Amino acid sequence: MLNELHQVVAALQGRGVAIAEQHPSLTPMGKNDPLLIVELDTTGSPTHLAIEQPEIAGKLLRVCHGSQGSSFPGFNIPTPLRVFARTTPDKLRDRFKELRRQRRDAAWVSRFIRKLFSRSKPKTFTSAQSRQFERSTHELVGWLRADCATGGPELANFIHLLQSVSDASPDLAQFAAETAKLLAAGSTEPNAEQRWLMAEWLFTNRKLPVYLQCREEDGKQPRVADPRMGRLLNQHLLAIGAKPFDSNSRSRASATTARDAYTGQPCEIPDTFPDPKVTLLGNIRLFSNNTSEAACFFRYGLGLKRTYLERCFGSRWVAPCASTGRGLKQSLRR
Repeated sequence: MLNELHQVVAALQGRGVAIAEQHPSLTPMGKNDPLLIVELDTTGSPTHLAIEQPEIAGKLLRVCHGSQGSSFPGFNIPTPLRVFARTTPDKLRDRFKELRRQRRDAAWVSRFIRKLFSRSKPKTFTSAQSRQFERSTHELVGWLRADCATGGPELANFIHLLQSVSDASPDLAQFAAETAKLLAAGSTEPNAEQRWLMAEWLFTNRKLPVYLQCREEDGKQPRVADPRMGRLLNQHLLAIGAKPFDSNSRSRASATTARDAYTGQPCEIPDTFPDPKVTLLGNIRLFSNNTSEAACFFRYGLGLKRTYLERCFGSRWVAPCASTGRGLKQSLRR
């Protein structure tokens, strides 16, 4: 697979196409779900909400922590945010579907949400969910503050966000409770469809991706929730050679070094298979397939004699002679 990708890159460069490099810790937000933009006040508390559609959300970048599920400034909040003693999230989801078919207006939906909110209570999060949130807003923010300390004025709004979150030291329960109150209030006067979306985030298990930025920002520079900020952050992380944002890379212990057999340059040996970003090929992920049954192995003479072809031709398969392939012809005739 790496051979084919090298040929693609070489062909593009031969055509004069510039290959854009992306830092391995940067990844786009999911482009299949609406995104909740959460704006923070000067104390680091949620003060304003806005909803971005999936096509816009997919253009915003986030820095991923080595622990799966933790990232910044975008991450997922466990749902539902509010729970009931006797009514399950699945039952409410079905009820919402019935009411949506009746085409209720935004004012009716807002009253309905506030009524449910008054009868519900905050969700109790698990210790694992709280630790994941802390990795995003504490550990990862600390690493980013150190890396962005030398950033230029174009990163001013991102640096300001890092400072605000670091000073606030938010915990998951508090952040979720404040966000839930804003969702229930619906102060931005959204339409009916957006109000139903907020109801699902509040009371059902619908995925809730959020993206942080400060309410007050430098108007001369790109906002945090702007695709341009992701590109600027990527350029900065590449320029300073930022290490991956995981505990192993960021610890003081010296990494194991070796010489890259492909480039001949000194490199560090990672603990996991690398996750390079090939920008022009889209958001793809390379992976290791350590099995002798992989069909691509046969192109290089590395496949087993009987595995793949036995699946194709069954027990009638006879291993072919290397020079004539007679076994294959006999199998096909049968």
